[in-house]
Amino acid sequence: MSEEVVFYLRVAFWGLFFLLALCYVIFPVTLPFVSELFKRRRRDIIENFDLPTVSLLISAFNEEGVIERKIQNILEIDYPKEKLEVLIGDDGSADRTAEIIARYADKGITLVKAPKNAGKAAMLNRLQKIAKGEILVFCDANTMFFPNVVRKLVAPFEDRKIGCVCGHLILSDKSGSMLGQGESSYWDLESEIKKFEGILDRLIGGNGALYAIRRNLYTELPVKKSVMDDFFITTKILQKGYFCTFVASAIGTEQLTGFKSQFSMLYGQNNENYFVKVDRGIGINRESKLEGYKDHNLFVTQILGPILPLNPEFCEYLISLTGEKATAAFKEEAMDAYNQRVKEFSDPKIKFE
Repeated sequence: MSEEVVFYLRVAFWGLFFLLALCYVIFPVTLPFVSELFKRRRRDIIENFDLPTVSLLISAFNEEGVIERKIQNILEIDYPKEKLEVLIGDDGSADRTAEIIARYADKGITLVKAPKNAGKAAMLNRLQKIAKGEILVFCDANTMFFPNVVRKLVAPFEDRKIGCVCGHLILSDKSGSMLGQGESSYWDLESEIKKFEGILDRLIGGNGALYAIRRNLYTELPVKKSVMDDFFITTKILQKGYFCTFVASAIGTEQLTGFKSQFSMLYGQNNENYFVKVDRGIGINRESKLEGYKDHNLFVTQILGPILPLNPEFCEYLISLTGEKATAAFKEEAMDAYNQRVKEFSDPKIKFE
């Protein structure tokens, strides 16, 4: 190998090493000092700021296990009822989600029902068009609010230049699993980073489980491609010249379940050397049950979702094709989750349309 090639390899190595260090060490370590030096000091405060009208938007899909608890949680929110609108969209659920939501119509809970599952982005677009509140609050069905969370979220909007406010999500793990503890620790670090970004009022990416924006700053979400709604909406607000901040005292909580698996949606058609066949469920291409291409050790496929780490036997099979032997990470936990989902998919009472 020539000296010139070695030189460029070294440059590439140290360049990549620096980028990793920048993301995981330099940025988190220096952010507290940067936030103190460059925090916003001039604010455009609205005099005699009154509590704005608020629309709480939730997109729900097969959430019968948590949706009633979530509604009860919403009814306990400390905010003037005449200024709080609650819109819950049922995105074509196959379970009793819509039925449960409909029970609370007389409590001020509005059900917006979609005929079929179109995705979270499409449902949020639909809810936003119906919403009447000056402020839109977005949250997940499994996120439980502290009673004062809406008051905390709307308070920063007294500054005319604040366009988005992100709350503080706390993850609690009762399973004791390594994965659950790891996710909780990661989110604690992420929240610390958001706190210091919030001091700068330049939060990059909200938290889909708990954030609020001015309704007039909402940008319609793309529905034909996958996007993270919280990141997309937040960055669009920054592009419009407004600021995004973080409120640590606006608290929501979520319960971790340790390890969760989900089957992937499938797309494609190949009548001969197909990769997998959909025996139950639906794919993106509803007219085809065949997906991908397989020829000896060649696999060509478009499979959405974390199928490799969450299907350990399949993962080990693919590795074996290379001549290596390996055991999938967290195999026991992954198999428990996988087998549970197999049972769900085998239940004839659950329909996939």
